[in-house]
Order: sequence, then C-alpha cells, then structure tokens
Amino acid sequence: MIYSRPKTFILHIATIIACYFVAWTAAYLFIVGTDFAYYFKYLGLFWTFDGFELPSFTGALSIIIAIPLSAVSTWLLWRKLKKSMRKPNQTQSQPIGGSS
Repeated sequence: MIYSRPKTFILHIATIIACYFVAWTAAYLFIVGTDFAYYFKYLGLFWTFDGFELPSFTGALSIIIAIPLSAVSTWLLWRKLKKSMRKPNQTQSQPIGGSS
C-alpha cells in the first residue's frame, strides 16, 4: 500500500500544496504581472469566493495549472519513494557454493 507510512502520506500532501502555490504564482504572474502587492489578497479573495475578475481568473488558471503539475510531481515522488523502499537482494552478493 502506498500510504502505509505516515511520512509518505505527509510528503505527498506537501508536494500537492507546493505545486498549488507554484501554480498560483505562475497564474498570478501571467494575469497580473510582477506587481506582488495583491498576491495574498487575491489568494484570499479567490478562496473565500469574494473576488471578482482578476482573483477569479487567477484562481481558475492556477487550478488548471496545478492539476497536471501535481499529478506529475506526485508520480515522480511515488517512483522515487518506491525505488528507495526496495530492499536489495542479499542472495546475489553471496557466491554460489560458499566461500572458496
């Protein structure tokens, strides 16, 4: 099972949250530009459903960006954790027939 350890689950959740903030920043840069004065205000307006044009467009674009970004990042993390959890086969390191 992939979530057999709490550390793995926490890593996946942290990856998804980080991907969302990367997507929010990319969407904000695309729609608003480099003026970060309203960065957190627009984020709050989008998630409280009080924002109109700019916060709504930024939030919708961030979700569109975040879904594939999160999927790829979570898959890469899962692959890396799966490789690190494999136990080396100890029978290959011993010579056949014992020591000579």
